[in-house]
Amino acid sequence: MGHSEVVCHLCGVSFSIARIRCVGEPKETAWQCLNEEVSEGTFVSGDMVYSRGCSSGTGCCVTMRSERRERWEGAWVKDVAFAFGEGYVEDEDGDYEDEEGSEDDEPLEYDSGDELSDMEIHELSGNCDGESPYCEDYLTLLSALMPSELQPPSQEIFYPIDISAGRSFERSIWEREKSKFGPEQDFSPVGLEHIAGATCLHDGGYNGHNICAAEMKGCTTYQCLAFKKHHWTPESDDQVWEGTSEVFLTGVGDRFPSRDLECPTVWPKRHGWDQEEADTYYFPQRHNSQRDVAMPFHPACFDIFTRLSLDQLGRIDVHGLISWRNIQFSGVYFVERGMFSSDPNVKSALQQFWKHRTGDEYVAANPLYIPGLIPILESAVVTDSSFSPRSSAFAPLPSQPLDQRGEIAKKDPFLTLPQEMREHVVDYLDSKEIAALRLASRAFHDLPMSLWYTLLRREMPWLWEVYSDFTPNLWTAVEVVDLKREVKEREEHENYKAIRRHIVKEEIPEALEEWEKQQPKFAGTDAKGKAQRRAESVGRMLGREYTNWHLLYKEIKKAKLKGLRNRERIWGDVGSILEQISRLREEGMIVD
Repeated sequence: MGHSEVVCHLCGVSFSIARIRCVGEPKETAWQCLNEEVSEGTFVSGDMVYSRGCSSGTGCCVTMRSERRERWEGAWVKDVAFAFGEGYVEDEDGDYEDEEGSEDDEPLEYDSGDELSDMEIHELSGNCDGESPYCEDYLTLLSALMPSELQPPSQEIFYPIDISAGRSFERSIWEREKSKFGPEQDFSPVGLEHIAGATCLHDGGYNGHNICAAEMKGCTTYQCLAFKKHHWTPESDDQVWEGTSEVFLTGVGDRFPSRDLECPTVWPKRHGWDQEEADTYYFPQRHNSQRDVAMPFHPACFDIFTRLSLDQLGRIDVHGLISWRNIQFSGVYFVERGMFSSDPNVKSALQQFWKHRTGDEYVAANPLYIPGLIPILESAVVTDSSFSPRSSAFAPLPSQPLDQRGEIAKKDPFLTLPQEMREHVVDYLDSKEIAALRLASRAFHDLPMSLWYTLLRREMPWLWEVYSDFTPNLWTAVEVVDLKREVKEREEHENYKAIRRHIVKEEIPEALEEWEKQQPKFAGTDAKGKAQRRAESVGRMLGREYTNWHLLYKEIKKAKLKGLRNRERIWGDVGSILEQISRLREEGMIVD
């Protein structure tokens, strides 16, 4: 079978979104759509066959990417064994274990000649400078034994694409670049990376000129609703509804695998769920029951569902959501994929591989954490104690001569109405109608700023910062790379602690109990703590009495933030889902 994409069950956008970086951007701002990665990162291929007509005329170029050579892993293992005693080898799972009777006397490739005793190693481990956020890494202890790592070439070279030269263009770059990587170096070239020009034609990733990496954060992150099994037990980070619901939230993953290759991997393995079935469709020939198939979505999209559900029903209707999924999407054919979103750009992009089209970048923008939004919100906050939202949003008009006022009033009957009646009239109008009315009648020149609060609530219900202090859950802000890093650091912390404990136990057993009491707690990456702080930073509501609502309305309209455009799109799609759930309840197909 070929590649088969799984999409978000709430917004219809793929998790396999790619980005092509520009000249001057760091390597980590590029990534490909597939769930594959070399040690130095992932990127959109610059092979000519994938260039889609890009050339120096579009401003596109290529550069060579490299990866760390695996041969160094063996050297690291030997040095660990050297430092902590012969017989200490790495098993297949990457954990260190003591192997009795090892007869490996092979001389080390990098032998310092001055063997350290166990106690010297124990003393050396206390010499960390404390500047690193994670000082307990046992590899830090070995730095004195290892040679300085050779780094890849620090200066990237960008080659303008010569499409007329074809394959000879690629071969010439490979020959030139390979000369930089000698057999003794730590890095080797792995492939050409496509670098986007301003008018890049490549549809294998969104052009970095059109959307920044910060705006796209979270676009490849997935989470699922999975059915509980009989042995399900609560966990400390469960949300309130998870305790009583038939389903729960899994951990999160990055770039959903093709449905025909493997099951998704998540971090952490909440309630033991990992590498199990998750899909936007139920295939009777493949799945035993719908309960075996988890429902995938972007964490940010589920947050929007949560907000709308609370707003309309006063509760998070997870039962209605999973029931809707089971009813509406059983045995659906691939050609019906477009029903996940009403946005035509989403429907046209969803092919075997996601089509990254210029102008559609907003569908990949994070709808919760939006660069540029907070400064706009803060600019509308007024600190002047004399400010009142009842004040006019506009500067006063020049006063009319007394002898002309009567004549003007005859031509404009609205001038005879009291201010309260005028404001009541505009309450029924939208922003364009109000603008037209203000041009037609001087009576509507002075309108209070609070009017634009009403317009924001009515025209932009998805701008919840205006009226809600609901804080997103931490899963919307957590980064998979941080979760992976934390798992690795905790393993290294515990491994190193076990090694040192073994040394203390063997050398000074009488001090073991006191030593264990003095061991520092893990001080490495705290993925959930970092995510919670980020979530709290956006869960703030503007004060109604000290916000210039007219200014905010204008700035939001002017900014054209991609994240807000995507938020509006998802808000509409999720609202449609809630309407479908309501109809299914009325028809008796969903029973609470």
